[in-house]
Amino acid sequence: MADTPDFLRGALAIADAAGSGATLLSSIAGRPGTSGSRTLDGRIRKARKPKEGCKITPSAFRPHVLSSDRLGLWKTSHGQLYTDSVEQYLPKSVCTLLFNVSLSSLKEKTRSNYGAGLLQFTQFCDAFNIPKELQMPAPEWLLAAFTAVAAGSVSRSCVDSWLSGISFWHSVNGAKWNGDNQLRIARLQSRSWFLSPQRRRRGYQ
Repeated sequence: MADTPDFLRGALAIADAAGSGATLLSSIAGRPGTSGSRTLDGRIRKARKPKEGCKITPSAFRPHVLSSDRLGLWKTSHGQLYTDSVEQYLPKSVCTLLFNVSLSSLKEKTRSNYGAGLLQFTQFCDAFNIPKELQMPAPEWLLAAFTAVAAGSVSRSCVDSWLSGISFWHSVNGAKWNGDNQLRIARLQSRSWFLSPQRRRRGYQ
């Protein structure tokens, strides 16, 4: 590739390094068959046993990992098809680099909060037997229903964080985000519900 621009040579060199295993994704994944993860500073952390009420239907697409790792390691059939389609045109090392750059744009605490939202959304879908194909891309009505139910138990800021996590998960898996219009209405309804006189008397915020 004698005519390859300098910037592209550098990017490809980084991508080759990523392909060799020096990646954020490989570091958070830990060893195959385990629920351990290596943080960016080299520490090894293990996912705790799920608490009561935090379990989900077992699936190969949703391994038992740390909350901060779910964005990178929880997959769907749509996400897998997206990855396969991109790899038809770009080497796997470049695809891995792209994925890692997206994940590394978030702090670990943010990834953890987003992962919590992903867990709650998955539990919601499991409770109502929502087909996996509808969970990504998730339709507006599903996201709005999740928002309305979540607003009954947690703060608006928590709901917004969960939704941001689900949106980011869609983004890195090449899925269309259908929540903007419907969720604007759902959030307004949730705000009215939070600010109702009855809830204020009970001390809810």
